[in-house]
Amino acid sequence: MNIPNVQFNNGKVIPILGLGTYDLRGKSGIIAMKHAIELGYRHFDTATLYKNEEEVGKAIRDSGINRNQFFVTTKIWSSDLGYNSSKIAFQESFDRLKLEYIDLYLIHWPNNTKINRIQTWKSMEELVEEGLIKSIGVSNFSITQVQEILNICEIKPVINQIHLNPFNNDHNLINYCKDNEIVIEAYTPLEKGRYFDHEFIQQLSTKYHKSPAQIFLRWCVDNNYVTIPKSANKNRIKENADIFDFQIDIKDLDKLNEL
Repeated sequence: MNIPNVQFNNGKVIPILGLGTYDLRGKSGIIAMKHAIELGYRHFDTATLYKNEEEVGKAIRDSGINRNQFFVTTKIWSSDLGYNSSKIAFQESFDRLKLEYIDLYLIHWPNNTKINRIQTWKSMEELVEEGLIKSIGVSNFSITQVQEILNICEIKPVINQIHLNPFNNDHNLINYCKDNEIVIEAYTPLEKGRYFDHEFIQQLSTKYHKSPAQIFLRWCVDNNYVTIPKSANKNRIKENADIFDFQIDIKDLDKLNEL
């Protein structure tokens, strides 16, 4: 399976499709991740909050595939923001993953003070300089909160990971990030199947001979949004990756963008 990459503002790249790992823990979580690796996934998204960094690291190490073939994201939780506390939190994540470096480290939520967000960013920049992290970014940040970082940073955020799908689409935030060369990453891209029965989604599913889930994920790809659908089901993990053999027509894409 050949998954295309999206380029960051620092020249590094991220696979446009990855596996979201929220709630994938223990033996069953490792099995799901190994299924994904067998199917060709090389991008895994975890976080301190998910309590499965150990499982993600183990699945990658056990694969026998070179570390540099994988892209791993983890995130710092809101309560750990601040210069010293963020350094401690990163080391704990690093120790759990047991990988040589982290490809992408994100501030998971901005729910803390402005000064703690800024101090955390400074500590993350230092970790990049030390070679422990390749790229840094944010998650769930508003325009104002992204601008706070841009005002003080020496290393720009490469990405803003947000709740995004055709039915939850913040055009102003997306355009702002694009204007500042910040990649958009969509989590909960399938909206838990809530809109799969929507009339237009059903029409597109029939037209393109693809499932509603595949229509949602191809919408992300055609908009150049990185996306990380989560599933523990081998068949769904496979289905979610089977989206690179078609493209949504521009008129249909425009209509999806306005839902």
